Amino acid sequence: MTRGPRAAIVTALAPLALASGGCGAEFADDSPPEGPDAGAADEQGCEMIVASFEPGEPERGDAVVAWADIARGGAMSGLERYRWSVSRNGESVEFETRAPGDEAIEFDALRAGVYDVDLEGEVGDLACRSVHRTLNVSELGAKTEAYRLRILPGGAESAAEIDVDIPGGADYHVGTITVDEGASLTGQISGPHGPVSGYVRVRADEDDAVVEGFAGEQGELRAPEPPASGPYELLIVPDGDEVAPDRITGVTRSELADLELTEGVAVTGTVEGSDGQGVSGAAVSLTVDGIPSTIGKTGEGGEFSLRARAGLATVRVVAPDGAGRLDLEASGIEVGQGTELAIAYAPGAEPVTAAPQVVDPEGEPAPGAEVTWIAEPVDAAGTIAAGGDSEVARGRARIRATADDQGAAGERLVPPAAYHVVAAPPPDVSAAASATHVDLDEGEAPETLALAAPATVAGHIRGESDA
Repeated sequence: MTRGPRAAIVTALAPLALASGGCGAEFADDSPPEGPDAGAADEQGCEMIVASFEPGEPERGDAVVAWADIARGGAMSGLERYRWSVSRNGESVEFETRAPGDEAIEFDALRAGVYDVDLEGEVGDLACRSVHRTLNVSELGAKTEAYRLRILPGGAESAAEIDVDIPGGADYHVGTITVDEGASLTGQISGPHGPVSGYVRVRADEDDAVVEGFAGEQGELRAPEPPASGPYELLIVPDGDEVAPDRITGVTRSELADLELTEGVAVTGTVEGSDGQGVSGAAVSLTVDGIPSTIGKTGEGGEFSLRARAGLATVRVVAPDGAGRLDLEASGIEVGQGTELAIAYAPGAEPVTAAPQVVDPEGEPAPGAEVTWIAEPVDAAGTIAAGGDSEVARGRARIRATADDQGAAGERLVPPAAYHVVAAPPPDVSAAASATHVDLDEGEAPETLALAAPATVAGHIRGESDA
C-alpha cells in the first residue's frame, strides 16, 4: 500500500469566486478544465487531470476509486508518472494504487465530509501542472435540504441565485460559483451643494434581493444589477453630514442618470445627565420609516445637530464609551425642519465599577476571556421631548471587556440595571461559556466569574424495532 503525503488544510465551504463567463451563474469545479480538450497544454506542456471518481456521489464507508490522466502537447513524449495525496480536514488518508502506472488509486471513505485529492506528475523530465479536486462524502442516510444561494457581488457583476441540495451531517464543498459579468447600473447623484458621494443600496420593486454600490466623489453611481428588473428602490447614505440619507422608490433606469437629493430637515438638541449637566461624546441618531439620519455627536454642553427626513422618528442615543450610562431609545417622535430635541437621563443610582477576575473550571486565571454585560431593558431610563410632546425612553447597555494576563477583566463603569454577564473562554482554554445573573440595583458587581466546565453530550439512538 502507498501512503499519501499530508496535505494542507482546506476550508470546508468554498468561497464564492467571481469570474467572467456566459449567461447566468452556475456551479463549476475548483480545478482546471479536464479531458482531452482541456486546452491548457500547449505543444510543449502538460497538465494533470483527475478524470473521475467512482462512485461519483459516495457515502461514508464506500471504497472510492480516482482515475487520472495527463493532457499533453502533441510534441511531448516520455514516461508518465503520477503522485497522489488524499486528505480529510488536513489529515492524511491512506490509499492503494490500482493501475500499473499509478493512474488510479483506491481509498476507503471511512468518515463523511470533504476529501481533498491532489495530483502531481511528469512526462519524461517535464513537470506537469498539478491539480486539486474535492470530493463530498455524505453521511449514510443523510437528509438532503434544498438551499438557495443568493450571490451579491461587490463589483459590477450581476447578482444571481442558485439552488443547491446539501446533505446534512457533514461538511460540504459547493465548488466555485461562476457569476456573469453582466450589466451594471450607472447613474449620477447630486445634492444642493453639488455631487453626492456615499453608499447606495438598490432593490428591484418586485424582489427582496438587494445589491450594494457606491457613488464616487463626483456623484457617479455604479452598482451591479439586481436579479429582478426595475423600477428600483434606492437607499442612499451620503458621506459627511450635509445631506440626510434618503430612500427613492420607483426609479427607472433612465432616471438613474439624474438623481437629486434634498438636504433633509435640520434637527438640533441637547443630551443631559440625571444631574442636569450636558453629556458630551454621545451619538444621537434618528430613523424615519427605515431611513437613517446623519449622526450628531454631542459637544461639551451636550448639544448636537443632525439632518434627517421628516416624519415619525425613533430616536437613539449611544452613550460615550466608559461613561457608565445606558443607551436610550424612544419611538413616535415627530420631527420636521427646526425640531429641537430635549433628551434627559432619569435620576438614578451612580454607576458601579466592575472589575471581575475570570477563572477557568479549576480556579486558575483565564487570560483572554471575553466578558459581556448585557442589561435587561430599563423601562424608564430617561425622556426624549420634541416641542410639547415627550416620550419615555427605554435604556439598554452592552459592555465588553477582555481579561488580561492575570484574568482581570479591567475596570468598567457599569450603569445600574439587571444584567446577564457572559464570560466566554479564549480558544486555548478547555472550558465553556458561563452566564451569571447580576442585579446592580440591589447588590455589588461580582469579584469573580467562573467559566463552566466543558460537557460531553452522549446518548443512544434506536429505531422503533429496537424498542
